[in-house]
Amino acid sequence: MKRILVIDDEPRLLDTLEKLLTPENFIVTTAGSAFEGIQKLEQQKFDIVLCDWLMPNGNGSVVVNYIHEESDNPWMPIVIYSCYEPYFFPKETQGLKVDAFLSKFDSVDVLYNTLHSLTR
Repeated sequence: MKRILVIDDEPRLLDTLEKLLTPENFIVTTAGSAFEGIQKLEQQKFDIVLCDWLMPNGNGSVVVNYIHEESDNPWMPIVIYSCYEPYFFPKETQGLKVDAFLSKFDSVDVLYNTLHSLTR
């Protein structure tokens, strides 16, 4: 089983993602903000991070920068998950070292396939 950290400021979405990912053989840990996500990254080891882009207290770039610059595993796969369609992501996401950009409107199969392909 792979350990995934899911970071999003929407509690209902965190609950839904946990319910969707657990049967897919992921051990799911959730965080309600970028800073809570960073705290969990400091405390535990994960195989992949699924992170919302737009959050009120620190956007996804805070998490991405932490992983690449300060974490024990700067090569950990990172998926940015947002209400944006991937081709409309803001300019500040350009050049970010992430493995995938997904829209919250993508199908569950796209989410599953992306996460499984990055954790093989």
